[in-house]
Amino acid sequence: MKKVKHCAIALKNLNEKIEFWIQTDRLFDKNSDDLFMHEFIFLNKKDMNWRRSIFVVYRFETISEYEKEYMVKQIKNGFDMDEFELERVD
Repeated sequence: MKKVKHCAIALKNLNEKIEFWIQTDRLFDKNSDDLFMHEFIFLNKKDMNWRRSIFVVYRFETISEYEKEYMVKQIKNGFDMDEFELERVD
């Protein structure tokens, strides 16, 4: 299968963002300019009342399990969130 790279942008707030590429076999319609925002909600391991939302802008409306795991890894590395674990993706 042909592998294609897609850009994703993760936003912590208006001033902090990271950009990364995801290699996948998913193709998209080149005539489409649609982008979708996914909310990744993280819980602090030491304080379960402390949540952090990271918004990821991505080309696809759905996220595969591989893409989700890769995004979480990039978010944790890019925003120094080792104390947080993924609660859910909305």
